Amino acid sequence: MALLFHSDLSKDFSSILNDADDYNVVIQVGENKNTKEFRAHSVILRARSRYFKSALSTEWVTKKNDMIMFSKPNITPIVFDIVLKYIYSGVLNLENCLSEDIFELLIASDELNLEELFEPIQNYLIKRHKTWIQKNFDFVHRTVFYHVSYKVLQDFCLDSICAIPQPFFISTDFLSLDKDILYYLLGRDLQIDEIKVWDFLIKWGIEQTPCLGNMNSDRTEWNNEDSIIPNNIYEEIEEFCIRGTLPKTITLPPLNRIESNIIRPKFISRIINWIDKKDKDFIRSYNDALYKFDLIHKGSRDGMSNESVENKCNFQESILFLIKCQITQKMFGGYTPVGLYYHMDHHYMNFADTSFIIYYDENDDMKLCRLRDTHKEVTMSAIFNFYRSHYVFAFETFYTYRSFFADSLYSTGYRGSSNTIEEIEVFKVVKR
Repeated sequence: MALLFHSDLSKDFSSILNDADDYNVVIQVGENKNTKEFRAHSVILRARSRYFKSALSTEWVTKKNDMIMFSKPNITPIVFDIVLKYIYSGVLNLENCLSEDIFELLIASDELNLEELFEPIQNYLIKRHKTWIQKNFDFVHRTVFYHVSYKVLQDFCLDSICAIPQPFFISTDFLSLDKDILYYLLGRDLQIDEIKVWDFLIKWGIEQTPCLGNMNSDRTEWNNEDSIIPNNIYEEIEEFCIRGTLPKTITLPPLNRIESNIIRPKFISRIINWIDKKDKDFIRSYNDALYKFDLIHKGSRDGMSNESVENKCNFQESILFLIKCQITQKMFGGYTPVGLYYHMDHHYMNFADTSFIIYYDENDDMKLCRLRDTHKEVTMSAIFNFYRSHYVFAFETFYTYRSFFADSLYSTGYRGSSNTIEEIEVFKVVKR
């Protein structure tokens, strides 16, 4: 059995940094008036960093009075002080650090090949300094986009844009966006109407093309050779403008914002607003929460039985379930943040005040029903019982077979008879 004394080792090495008299490296960091000299031991630097192992090799070093002289002007004194303390102690304390210093620490860690710090620093920034990231969004995502080491921040930035693209697209930063980043975004599932994306793309293209914009706005100076649309597409545009004529090709198919064959993508933002107890038409910003919908059960794939639902969905908190009826093609569903639990032949759901039911009305619009009494424990057995292939909504302790939504629990209701299920989808809702 090996006895470990890592904490004592860390303390001893920390004391070497502050109290030793056998330094052999002088490192000058920063530039202009913001500079500082640090003293260290080459043997420790080389052991703890692959960067220093190469940089302090015999053929690269410069010595003065038997001291190795080293310069890092692109790292600030504050950041290098954090790095040096980590190298000696193995402890990274970010508690009282400014957001910009933590971000610079991430850049410095990449340069110094301290790979073990990449992910923890990014996660810390997202968790504790999200507001700073949002305020400096353009700077952050431009910096991290081309670096494999910053994948956590890359995903966070891209997911933020895709979930709430409007603020980013209307910002002045968008017009100077690098084309590689733009191409990548266009390949993702942007939760915005495609016609708006096209409008923003035109503005971006004009800004990126020197000969366009105000310099070429006088149409009287244009000639027949100035066409930018290929002839075959121009003909299709003409045909499309003629009533009763359909285009020969269909481009830009609708993007899937959720892995669902039941709900329309345009309603996802409405559901997210309802989850946050906001108005259905609320326009979200970067400060609002992001959600991810993981498909955990699909009837046509996993089975239309109680057992299949229980196996996939039991003890999954924050779920959204959707049901499509076979004959009417209507959609019904619901959301609960406290999950579904199976016990003694029944499903139980302790509803919170954010629980709600959704359905399409006769105008094919999505409607909301919220729970009246959040203190009731509601049996959900009928929700996933199919009774001879028929689905019956029941939201009371005793099943209410004749209505989809029971007025005793919900503020408004849709009344109707039982319907045969065509598809059922259950999503785990994850708040990012």
